[in-house]
Parts: sequence; structure tokens; C-alpha cells
Amino acid sequence: MRELVYLVSAAGVPNFGDEAIAAGWLRFLAGARPEAEVLLDCPNPGLARDLFRNLHPHLLVTDTLWQACRDSQRRDPAGVWDQVETLVLAGGRPGSSAAPERLAGATSIHLLGGGYVNAVWPRRVGLVAGMAAARQISGARLYGTGLGLLPACDNVPRLAQAFRTFDHVSCRDLPSAQTFGLPEGLDDLFLGIGTDLPPFRPASDRAWDVMVCFQKDLTGPATFSRAVHLLGTRLRECLDDGKSVGYVEALPGADRQMFEALDGLIPEAGLVPFQDLWAAGLPVRAGQEWYTSRFHLHLAAAAAGAAGTAIGVVPGYYDIKHRSLQDLGTGWQYTKPEGLDSLPEPAASGSFPDRCREYAAAKQAEAGCLYPAPPTGRYAGDAGGQTATDPAAAQGVVPKPA
Repeated sequence: MRELVYLVSAAGVPNFGDEAIAAGWLRFLAGARPEAEVLLDCPNPGLARDLFRNLHPHLLVTDTLWQACRDSQRRDPAGVWDQVETLVLAGGRPGSSAAPERLAGATSIHLLGGGYVNAVWPRRVGLVAGMAAARQISGARLYGTGLGLLPACDNVPRLAQAFRTFDHVSCRDLPSAQTFGLPEGLDDLFLGIGTDLPPFRPASDRAWDVMVCFQKDLTGPATFSRAVHLLGTRLRECLDDGKSVGYVEALPGADRQMFEALDGLIPEAGLVPFQDLWAAGLPVRAGQEWYTSRFHLHLAAAAAGAAGTAIGVVPGYYDIKHRSLQDLGTGWQYTKPEGLDSLPEPAASGSFPDRCREYAAAKQAEAGCLYPAPPTGRYAGDAGGQTATDPAAAQGVVPKPA
């Protein structure tokens, strides 16, 4: 019987970070598990199927656990946990689009990295409830990598208990690791850094001097209005200095609103929509200046050597995310729009691109411990193709360069 590798992800929105993380894991599995069946459980299977169609030869896409969370009649996270657990243990309702038979037959179930299981979206604790329930049926190995778990959901002690029973788990930031008593690791985006996947490929022809991406989702009206003023003022200064400016749309719709609010400061030709980002690569290069609220654009641009100012929204969520990258050494500034007269000048660390290659190797080692390649196999994205055997990585303790 063919091995079934089950992945749970927030991909399919689309949102650059979640899509790029899923793409990195699918490409890795194409080398490490080319004969396995890979089932990706995500919010929007149709779009995900299109985005990832060529990344693994045996990819299937479903929304089993996501639909179970949406279908729950309870709104509180503890209630969602109970209902999803009951659904999975019962084998699903007859005819339900979220019937979990395939979930219960998985060899391993892997919660891919990202910051989507927390109090910002409390019902998503049901994803972990379903994973834990499936293991009661099948004994599947449970993995979680690069997780951002703050702000934590209240009154769901079973969430922390479940994570501590996983066969492997790592958090992408120290506060999440400390709160849940779990190992600290690295964000899953590092798995794709340095590969030839289009989302990670530099698109130097569109890498203007100054790049912007600011989100409307999760941002209150007053904060958004203040950000419009701050960014508009800074972009006028940049244009007066003769710099070219561009705009990246990481999340269609939500990111376009700032582009429109800037009222023509950035020409239409300077807009890089998500579909271009996904097909042709990131407009990043050394020497650029970035202003963005998006966490994964902070990481990707800094990896290319760009300077930047990360703009925080949602205290207790995005500040933790961006500061985790500062702790890794991006050298970027971090600020919040409220109370500012002007944005801080972008900054960078000249050593971060080299560090980033070390972080990527550490993430490859973590992945190799979870899915060791066949003796004759080789992962095309790994320059060496070796299987990791580092016992620290096997326990989720991913070594970080000093």
C-alpha cells in the first residue's frame, strides 16, 4: 500500500507566505517521498490544486479538517475542539464533504508552519483536535514545524497537551515556544530559500529601488489611515530623490487597498500582483529599501540583502513575528504607525544573507529527519542530497547560528 503523507496548511487563500511554505514542503517531498501519496488539507482546495499542480507527482487536495472547523455549531475554541474530535473519531457523517476516512489512514499528519492556530482565528484549534483524534484511530505520526502559536487561545488546555504528544514539533518564535513548552525552531519559509521554486526566485527586472506592501486585513481604520499618511510622505521623499518605487500584492484584495489609497504615487506598472509574484518570482535584490507589514516579505527581502522597515499591526501577533526575524539578524527596523511623525529609515545586516543559507540548511535538516530520503533518492532542492541525522534536529531543536 502506498504511503499517505497528510499535510495540513493554510494555503490556497492565496497568501504569499502560506503558499510558499506549502510549495517548499511539496518540492521537498517530491524528492524525499516521490512514490508517496501526498494529501494537502487546506481552506481552498480548488485554488491550491492550481497553484501546486506540478510540485508532487501524487498530490491530492482536500479541505477535510478545515471544513470540519467551519461546520462546527460551537463557536468557542473548546467547543470546536470537541466537535471536530467527535467527527473524526466517528468516521464522519455519511456523504459529508469533510468525511475523514483518508485522514484516519495517513502514515503521518503534519501541521505545516505559519501563524494560523491561535486566538486570531480561535476555531482553527480544531485542526489540531482532528490530528490528535486521527492518531487515536491509526497511530499516525504527528508533526508540527515552524509554528507561531500566539496570541494563545484561552481555555483550551488540550491544545498544549496535544502538541506535547507530537512526534516532532518546533515553533518559529521564542515566545510561542516558551508559552507552550515546546522547542524553538525556524519558520518553514526557510525550506524553500535558495531553491529554484518560482516564489523564491529573484525577479530582478521588477526589483525597484523602494518596495512597499501594507495589508488591510487585520488592520483597523485608524491604523490604516495613519499608515497611508506615513507611507505617502516617505514615498514622495523617495521620488524626489530619484528613486523608483514599486508595490507587491502578497494577499490579493487586502494588499491592493494600500496601493489604491496611495493615489497614484506608485504607477500601475510598479504593481506586482500575486499571480506575477507566484509565476515569475520576488522583486528583491541587495540595495533595495522595503516598507512592509508582511512577515514573510520581511524574511524573503532580507534574505536577498535588502534593507527594510517592518510596520507592525495587531499587537501580540505581528510584533512577535517581525521581532523573531530581528532576533535572527535581519537588521531591519520595526515600528508601529500609531504616534509616529515619520517612518524610520530602512536598515539591514550585511551578514544576514549568509546566515540565511545556514538557517535554510538547518530547516532542510529538520525536514530530512521527518522524511528521510530513500537510499538512492535525492532532493533536487538540496545541494548535497544528504539525509539529516542530527539528533537535535530530530527532536525539533533546530540549531541557529550565533
